[in-house]
Amino acid sequence: MFPDLDAIARIDGLGDTAGALATIVLVVAVAVLIGSGVAWALATAVGNPRVAQRARTGLGVAIAATVLVGSATVLISFLIRIGSRL
Repeated sequence: MFPDLDAIARIDGLGDTAGALATIVLVVAVAVLIGSGVAWALATAVGNPRVAQRARTGLGVAIAATVLVGSATVLISFLIRIGSRL
């Protein structure tokens, strides 16, 4: 059994939908990045280590989300190229 690679070509709007979702995720991640940075700065200035720690965690989550979204596009393209050679 081999995968039906022609089925991928029939889904025309999939690339547009994936691009739109990636854009939305990146916009939300940038908003979280800015919000976490502001919260971290304020918590550090006030001397609240618990809120500062949670803000650093939010910063890390936002960075991880941007890396995952960026690498997902490359990974999917790689897998489709490998799959077309089968």
